[in-house]
Amino acid sequence: MDGPEHPRTHAPAVRPSVHQPAELEPARGGTPEPLIQWRGPHAFAWRRPTLGIKDLPAELDGLRILHLSDLHTRHYWPPAYDILLDRIAADPPDLLICTGDFVEDKHDHMPAVPHVKRLVAGFQARLGCFGTLGNHDLYHFAPHLDRTNIILVDNDRRLLHDGNAAIELIGFPGVKKPDLKDEFLRRLPPRGERTLRIVLSHFPDHLPRARRLQPHLFLTGHTHGGQCCLPGGIPVITHSKLPRRLSRGIHRLANTWHVVNHGLGYSGLPLRVLCPAEVLELTLRRAT
Repeated sequence: MDGPEHPRTHAPAVRPSVHQPAELEPARGGTPEPLIQWRGPHAFAWRRPTLGIKDLPAELDGLRILHLSDLHTRHYWPPAYDILLDRIAADPPDLLICTGDFVEDKHDHMPAVPHVKRLVAGFQARLGCFGTLGNHDLYHFAPHLDRTNIILVDNDRRLLHDGNAAIELIGFPGVKKPDLKDEFLRRLPPRGERTLRIVLSHFPDHLPRARRLQPHLFLTGHTHGGQCCLPGGIPVITHSKLPRRLSRGIHRLANTWHVVNHGLGYSGLPLRVLCPAEVLELTLRRAT
């Protein structure tokens, strides 16, 4: 797709029960992500999985969602941001979603704010750019995203229309896990016909409560894929109570795709080992 007006091409349907991991590829204009990286990020993996959805409306067949997470922006502008913005500008997705942690410093986010605003100013997508907060952002960071290209859907719901189909975004609160209340979940209507339901949550641990909503996609981050992993990509620390295998990657659980983004930044020590920063470009297809 050359731009937001370019029609999506159709491909044969795929089975929803099978997911082939996308290969790592260098970010355009950059170099392949090293096995060990300090500070930066200087490069990242751009993964392009195709996910099959059985009842996906025909209008949404081929929908491309750019999923970002855990930017952890600091007081400097890393090289990966230029690479990311160049690639978005060259081929904007249909939808851009960021699942929290725009900044790293919980106590003083102000040095990072100009860089966050510069970054999101380059975000673009045909149907818009949306996000939720993370535990590093805290609620006092949220006003800095007002009047930017990112629309926060934090503890909120938003319905988008694409032709005769709809995309429902449900944003779980991302600052603290207990902020997700049963009252909010009870207020949500049943999933509509001809509607793609996507739940945005910074915390993978919200998965059990999200599944009662029967979302097609559960997009999350927080774990950084482990950030520092053992050979084979085995995470040492996940900051999640879910089984270790669910702390990274893409998993099919019942009728929901559980997508855990490695994130683009770092938390604490700016080091990644055997766990590259990543951007996910998800393509949705009607499945048999």
